[in-house]
Amino acid sequence: MVQTCLSFFQGPSHTALPPYLYIGNDSRHPGAGFFAKKHGPLMVNNPEAALKNVRMQKGVTDERFAMRRKLAGALDTEFQEKWDTRGVKAYADMYDDAVRLMKSEDLVAFDLTKEPEELRKSYGKDTFGQGCLLARRLVEHGVRFIEISFGSWDTHTANFINTPRLCDTLDTALTALVTDLEQRGMLESTMIVVSSEFGAPRRSIRTKVANTTPSSALSSSVAASKAASTREPPRLTALASRRTKSARRTSTPPSAMPLVSRSIR
Repeated sequence: MVQTCLSFFQGPSHTALPPYLYIGNDSRHPGAGFFAKKHGPLMVNNPEAALKNVRMQKGVTDERFAMRRKLAGALDTEFQEKWDTRGVKAYADMYDDAVRLMKSEDLVAFDLTKEPEELRKSYGKDTFGQGCLLARRLVEHGVRFIEISFGSWDTHTANFINTPRLCDTLDTALTALVTDLEQRGMLESTMIVVSSEFGAPRRSIRTKVANTTPSSALSSSVAASKAASTREPPRLTALASRRTKSARRTSTPPSAMPLVSRSIR
């Protein structure tokens, strides 16, 4: 909830782009929790698909679109006055935020085709790798916090087959992100944190599955919360500020920096 608190106490870091984005597919995400909905994340399931429905349909002019919004507002007025609650207000504010986003030139931040193909390949042509690349682009455009999910780390079976594959995906994307940030002069102002939900001892147990066929699995006992766990997915958080070159050596408190986060579950 760090990202939500930052949005609540510091306000938006950009006039049009959301203060917090979640890249991945997690229906259990708590959103903004007890805070207003506007402090919750904008969910992006597929980083390569950019944002959907942000362009007006063919034949709809700006004038016609404005007329439709005015009509919708008039129809909603009575309901909003009768039910003056935080939830109803958040629903109305969502439309205003969506329109600002639709008209923003910074929508280009979501277009990964603007990146060279070789750079895209260096991140890994998978959802997690491309999510990390999208996070870098969003930080460049002033978004404070981006979280990227990466699942399937709960390897109760075939651990020694699946874990190396998952680690390779993580290492490829993380290496590319750090290198990319350094080459762009953003690394010193970017905080990257990899953490996990919980960990397990680095030992395996033998089980018999399907008529005594041996299968390797990790012990399911919880050892402790730890970073870069070998069992549960790490959560990567990158916190970046856009300080000028002359101010890069100054001490900037973390609360004043935009934040990007990846979670791996």
